[in-house]
Amino acid sequence: MCKLQKFSTIEQSVDMKAAVNEREIKKEELILELKPLIEDYFIGSFKVEGNKLNIGFFNGQNFILTVL
Repeated sequence: MCKLQKFSTIEQSVDMKAAVNEREIKKEELILELKPLIEDYFIGSFKVEGNKLNIGFFNGQNFILTVL
């Protein structure tokens, strides 16, 4: 059990170092990455416009998700 916890800590450290060294993500890229995740979870219409995701639900609710 202890070995598993140590491995987990080492794995997290490696993941953190990799994340720190990743290239910068553009706002538009992040919205495009989020869109399919939100589409899988909700039913409605979804339209990307630059750094914004327009979300419309069939009950009339509308939202704009904006990445700053």
